[in-house]
Amino acid sequence: MVEDTIRMTTMRSAMAARLDALLDRAVTARVAPPALPAFPDSLLPLDTLIAVAERGRPMVKAGESDVSAAQAQETLAHRAIWPDVTIGLQYGRTPVNDQHMGSIMIGATLPIFAASRQLKMRDEAEAMRRMADADLSAMRADTRARVAESYATLVRARDLMALYHDTVLPQAEATVQSALAAYRVGSVDFATLLDDRMTVNKFRQDLAALEAEQGTAWADLEMLTGRVLFDADRTE
Repeated sequence: MVEDTIRMTTMRSAMAARLDALLDRAVTARVAPPALPAFPDSLLPLDTLIAVAERGRPMVKAGESDVSAAQAQETLAHRAIWPDVTIGLQYGRTPVNDQHMGSIMIGATLPIFAASRQLKMRDEAEAMRRMADADLSAMRADTRARVAESYATLVRARDLMALYHDTVLPQAEATVQSALAAYRVGSVDFATLLDDRMTVNKFRQDLAALEAEQGTAWADLEMLTGRVLFDADRTE
């Protein structure tokens, strides 16, 4: 038990130092005990979360903007081979006899080296647009996979927490009470009682890890969907 206490105390000190670094505070600053948020009782369906993530994830939105820019660049490259027509109009008056004069100018710029310039630019723009499309498809596929993974982690953590609260911990506590009663009458030795107590401690550690795992999964889903899914400031 002392070994576990020392190990967990060291882990807390390390995590507190990381938190202070994220908050740009001195590593000696005191970190208050964490307050567990009140997680929602219900979950949105997986397909709904995936649809929201594909529309709202900032990375996907950035990818869509890159595709739009690449498409515009490709359109511009296709038009670069068109003749550049110029029309000009000039008007003036002569200083000698005050006559009015006007002229119209029409010109065109033809791409003489289109094969080595404009067509190459078109090929490059098409390749850039295809690359942007591929990157966007990869982002969407990654988003779907990560949402499904975080959702599975969240469901697993919630189910196991319910199991620990309703079955595992009550049975373990009952075992400790039974071992304590048996020890008092000399039916079991002290080592057996300690083992049962250590089992309860381990289950409580597992439960705390599951609570942290659930919080991480909620945070990942919020990052992926680009929206707030629960009020993190409301504690249990």
